[in-house]
Amino acid sequence: MIKRISVLAVFALFFAIPTRPVNSGGASPARSFWIGQFAHGPADGDVFSTTINFINLSTTTSFATVRTFADNGDPLNLLRGTTAPFDPVSERVIEVAGRGAGTALSGGIDRLQIGFAQVETVNAIGIEVIFDLRDASGNIITATNVRPIPLVTALSFFGRITPSTKTGLAILLPPGSDGPSDVDLTLFNSDGTIRGADMLNLQVGQKTSRFLDELVDGLANFTGSVEIRSDEPISVLPLRQEGIVLTTQDAFPPRQLN
Repeated sequence: MIKRISVLAVFALFFAIPTRPVNSGGASPARSFWIGQFAHGPADGDVFSTTINFINLSTTTSFATVRTFADNGDPLNLLRGTTAPFDPVSERVIEVAGRGAGTALSGGIDRLQIGFAQVETVNAIGIEVIFDLRDASGNIITATNVRPIPLVTALSFFGRITPSTKTGLAILLPPGSDGPSDVDLTLFNSDGTIRGADMLNLQVGQKTSRFLDELVDGLANFTGSVEIRSDEPISVLPLRQEGIVLTTQDAFPPRQLN
């Protein structure tokens, strides 16, 4: 049975995006990653959760700081606490031994909460982000994990809208960006003709997620390509939903666009 809640609406931008290094005051600069969608809590009898795994590729102990935010950029308690009763917090520091691993789990109250997260790491720490949806018995219904990709000002990907399949996308203009950004989206039919277009205005720290047919009218049946251009570097992830199963799609970097 198809779930009433849109899976895209819950973890539409579920991936980590590295930004330029920031000054950590030590020998090794910190790297800042943005996870554009971070969710935890029950919905329609099932439970969404987010997991961030860390692997230390160096031989010395290192640290990762995780912070979670609401859509408006305010701190949001979405991380599981470390001591009983494990009340949720908005910031955690994860110690990762040399060649070791660590984990940060989502946590929250008895309702679905959605925001985004920042991860700052020092030294060579690999990050894996996993999102899963489980039933009331704890059985996995669907799960996905993604690799870090860079912020971009242009991107192109395959799009499809049919009765059984929907392509969506999620966009985040990270906090700390230079200013608001106009994001232009153009859809091309399979023969290269323009099918439709839309423009989004994102404020600094704002994220949004939409299916293609929520952005452009008349897409009851569409197969083609989608091109995105932005004034400021943004994180963009195209996703495909079939029923309750959501998978990521490949995207082509700016250098391949004229």
